[in-house]
Amino acid sequence: MVDHNDMTPSEFKAWENRVRRRFAVQGLTLSRSRSRLPVATDYGLYNAIDATSSMSLSHGYTLTPEDVERWAEGQVPRAK
Repeated sequence: MVDHNDMTPSEFKAWENRVRRRFAVQGLTLSRSRSRLPVATDYGLYNAIDATSSMSLSHGYTLTPEDVERWAEGQVPRAK
């Protein structure tokens, strides 16, 4: 896995775009929290959404970048 803290902003955006494409192949959408305050509970977190039903599969903005990597690689089982 990649250390996301060592990435430049442009490298992080490129990583995020790659992961979004991998999610799309699986029929998912990746949404990033809009919080801009580092003290916010959902700052820097992601939400996995089923593209057809628009239902959150990760129960809100709870996924860290490392969790997102595991989801994109298919390592997280999902209920059908």
